Amino acid sequence: GACRISVARPKTVTEDPAASQSRLRVATKYPTIARRHFASRAINAEIVHLNGAMELAPTLDLASVIVDLVDTGSTLRANGLMETETIAHVTSRLIVNRVALKTRPEEIGLLIERFRAALSEEAAAK
Repeated sequence: GACRISVARPKTVTEDPAASQSRLRVATKYPTIARRHFASRAINAEIVHLNGAMELAPTLDLASVIVDLVDTGSTLRANGLMETETIAHVTSRLIVNRVALKTRPEEIGLLIERFRAALSEEAAAK
């Protein structure tokens, strides 16, 4: 479960919107991460908190850029966007409550095995 959280903008925009606009509109499912990222770069960002197909926000003129999770980048490319910077690398972790592990070991064991099988299938496909 490795991916990254990145900033993306339309391919048709030739210059960085963050450098050319006094107020940048950013669409994201992750407003705290986006706000901190742009604040650390001294960019005045208006965060538009959206759920769903984030890639459509620039096309619908809801935002100049998006901040979203990216794995391969194919969804961005399919929507005419390009990744401009990586904010952070992200990995998934399975955390199990110790009491649940002791009281429901069969259920949790099955869940862990399903995750392992899915990861094995993914690795074999690559």
